[in-house]
Amino acid sequence: MKQIITYIISGIIIIITGGLFLHLNQMTGYTGDDFLYHFIYNGAWPTAHPEAIHNPFDLLTSIYHHTVEWNGRFVSHTIIMIMMQFPKTIFNILNTIVFLAIGLIIQRHIQTKGNPLFLCITYALMFLCLPDFGRAVLWLSGSINYLWMAFIYICFLFPIMREYEPTKHPVAFTFFMILIGFFVGGTNENIGIPILCLTIYRYHYSKKPDFRLYSFWSCFSIAYGSFVLITHNKGQAASQGGDIFQWKTWFYRFFSTSGWIILCIFIILGLLWMTKALNHKKIQQALYWLSLALMSAGMLLISPQIPPRAFFGSVLFSIIALLQLLHTLPNRSKWSTLIVLTLISIFIVDHRYTRIEPLLKSNYQRFYTAEQIIKEAKKEGKTTAYVPGMNPVKTTYSAYYQTAYLVPGRKTTDLWENEWMARYYGIKHIYIDNQVPLKPLPKKQTTSY
Repeated sequence: MKQIITYIISGIIIIITGGLFLHLNQMTGYTGDDFLYHFIYNGAWPTAHPEAIHNPFDLLTSIYHHTVEWNGRFVSHTIIMIMMQFPKTIFNILNTIVFLAIGLIIQRHIQTKGNPLFLCITYALMFLCLPDFGRAVLWLSGSINYLWMAFIYICFLFPIMREYEPTKHPVAFTFFMILIGFFVGGTNENIGIPILCLTIYRYHYSKKPDFRLYSFWSCFSIAYGSFVLITHNKGQAASQGGDIFQWKTWFYRFFSTSGWIILCIFIILGLLWMTKALNHKKIQQALYWLSLALMSAGMLLISPQIPPRAFFGSVLFSIIALLQLLHTLPNRSKWSTLIVLTLISIFIVDHRYTRIEPLLKSNYQRFYTAEQIIKEAKKEGKTTAYVPGMNPVKTTYSAYYQTAYLVPGRKTTDLWENEWMARYYGIKHIYIDNQVPLKPLPKKQTTSY
């Protein structure tokens, strides 16, 4: 009976979280690079007649040119190109599923036995702490680059952290881990190498033959995936520029994204040590996650660009380390601590969500109006559309925060986003006219939670 109640409560938490997160996705339109990835990649600027992706051969051609000429994140950009061939609703649903799935996988990692309080705190920490939420979790291109890639490497780490030995078909499982390891290496520049180091460490000290088999060969695939990624960022690196070892920027970004989580980790470690309640196995697991967080963040010192979302993996690893330590608390104090933290989390999430939701809706209304005007113009046979620009973006929970969007002007060589958006919707030009009245949002998208 107790287990059934636990499942029911966890199900309610998942449904509520999914509904709230899906609503934020519905309040987010396309922006930045999204329109470009609908077409076969042939450079950063649209050609006179860009070709859309129609089949797997087009997709392979596009991702090959994109990887060689611009960016080595072949895993995420393949998925982005696929998603840009479907209506945005498909992405909204899948993005919600990925967000929920990561929370559930974290529960499996820390072995909470379905504790709904842990699940609630996990989703709250993800909502409150993941950096650059709008561009790393809600924006289509950004979410697939960060949130979806996190799903891949968090899944890969599940057997690595447990030194799992497959009871059946160890050779087949080895090939599977080699493939996933290659994808892990190609996720983010500061993710593959830390996971490679941890995998080598676990392999070196493990005495389980089947685990050693797949972890050994996985190391090579992670290394190769990372090599492909890092050596194919010439186009993007050249366009953005920047210097390495930006210590001041790095410290600011690190402590603003992860600082208080790291502080909480050390406070809990101190309390556990003083109360002599150390569970060495669980502490060791937490330290593995913490080491991944620190290595991931540290690698950004050799990056010429350090945007907040680059710390996404580091923050996620820190969250898992913190949750793992909470799970090590003695039973006599664990439940009271979790109840208090859950209540605090719900209060903070409610306050932040109700504050940002109207802001996202305001930004989305601008996009929605532009989209409807463009579709109407095409239907009427017009080649040019005049649409409102974006209003001031006041929160990092918006995908439009510091992201390329429509800009005023008439010189097409200065209107990168305008030109790609025009090609995507099948017209020639899009210009800004802020005197255009805004259109009301559909009723289903104006419901506030």
